[in-house]
Amino acid sequence: MEMKKVKLTIEKGEKVLWGSIKYNNNLIADYANNLTELESKLKKHLQEFEDVEPETVTFKHN
Repeated sequence: MEMKKVKLTIEKGEKVLWGSIKYNNNLIADYANNLTELESKLKKHLQEFEDVEPETVTFKHN
């Protein structure tokens, strides 16, 4: 199982964190109350849209 390191850009809103990643020239974005929730949501989107297994993804925070 090959691990994928994905650059995660995080912006802090008034009450939530916004995050975005670029994968295969697709921009995927979401928001959450904390970093763990944000990463989980983005991994789920990667699985749904790019067929990437969540356990193979790690994020590099920016």
